[in-house]
Amino acid sequence: MVKSLRMHHDVVDPVLAVLGTLFAILIGFMLANSMQRFESARTNVEHEAGSIADVYRLSAGMPADLRDKTRKHCLLYTQSVIKDEWPAMQQGNLATIAGTQSTGYGPDVLSFQPVNQAEI
Repeated sequence: MVKSLRMHHDVVDPVLAVLGTLFAILIGFMLANSMQRFESARTNVEHEAGSIADVYRLSAGMPADLRDKTRKHCLLYTQSVIKDEWPAMQQGNLATIAGTQSTGYGPDVLSFQPVNQAEI
């Protein structure tokens, strides 16, 4: 048995070395791809958080009732993303609650007619 293994060792050794190298390259590509996708997701979250923060801050120039309504929708949206969207994404699903809440302040903001320089 040992003699048979030694006989085939010269053939199997290079084949296993090539297979091991190919496997290492494949694992490297998979790791690089997952890191790139993670970075892309992180960038998207930063942009979305910055956008909702901008809407929240810019609402300071609106009349009190519209400002409060807009800020309420911003907070509801943010809470929904954290409580609903992210856990659903972790499971590979998509929750639509945050999407409906993000459009809640849209009609009011779009129909708003500024009357002074501060509101503009």
